[in-house]
Amino acid sequence: MGFAPKPPDGSRPVFPDYPSLELIKQIVNDIEKLQDAKSTASFLGIERGTLLILAKAGVLHVELKLDTKTPYYDSRKVSAFLAQLRRQCIQSDGSVGACSDPFSKVAARSQWGLGELLKLILSEKLPLHADNPKTAKFHEFRVSLPVVQKAMARQQDTFCNLSDAAESLAIDTKTVRALISSGFIDTVLRSPQETRQRWHIVSKKSVAKFNRKYISLKKLCFLRGESVQRVTQDLIQAKHSPLPLGPKTQRIFRRSDVLK
Repeated sequence: MGFAPKPPDGSRPVFPDYPSLELIKQIVNDIEKLQDAKSTASFLGIERGTLLILAKAGVLHVELKLDTKTPYYDSRKVSAFLAQLRRQCIQSDGSVGACSDPFSKVAARSQWGLGELLKLILSEKLPLHADNPKTAKFHEFRVSLPVVQKAMARQQDTFCNLSDAAESLAIDTKTVRALISSGFIDTVLRSPQETRQRWHIVSKKSVAKFNRKYISLKKLCFLRGESVQRVTQDLIQAKHSPLPLGPKTQRIFRRSDVLK
């Protein structure tokens, strides 16, 4: 909804002054455009479980949750999502879409989660197929597995595995996972059945960005040419604290603090 910014401490948003008439009208209009999960799933032609998958992947966004925890979606954004799929659609003539399959089947065969597959389809604007693109619902769209695989291959240079990220930052994989959990490093979410593909999850761009701002204790010792004990003692005396990543993780510091 966005009409009142949420305070960073998590408390309820408070208006600094009485809202204007225009703002009240905007709020009323936004509320009128909300629809519950059941209506949203029915409009898209999917099960509510599938809707939840799309929401968790960020393809669709929950705009409001009431005390009952019932999610509400903006009907305008839901319509825009379906319209985007239709725009990417090619009229099937019996041969054009012969090698295409429903999203769920392609997601299983490509070993990507359904939500991530949709994000790939939308970002890469991959061609879709449907018998009637103008009226097609979610379950009626199909996509070519070879086309999806080519798009995935183009992203190979964008991601790396946990071990590569750990080597780049001079830390262990446990600390990399802690950085991921804390939001310092971005990943591609994988579905539970895709554990064999866990090597393909870490964003190289976010690793490089993190490396420009932070440095591990191991790398700092190497740059200074000093022992871990000596560098640790200096950092304690200077009152420089590592990132709070939890127990049994390796220490990482801000470069601006420890490199002058």
